[in-house]
Amino acid sequence: MLDLDRSLVELVRQKLITLEEARFRARSPEAFQNYLRTLPNANAED
Repeated sequence: MLDLDRSLVELVRQKLITLEEARFRARSPEAFQNYLRTLPNANAED
């Protein structure tokens, strides 16, 4: 996993960008999706 993708996840969690923006910016969308799935309730508030 790239550090960039981890930073994007953190921005999403802080509600600074949307999940769609993060997906668009991620260098490896598949890896980004897989990483999101490992997070406990990353989108629980959405």
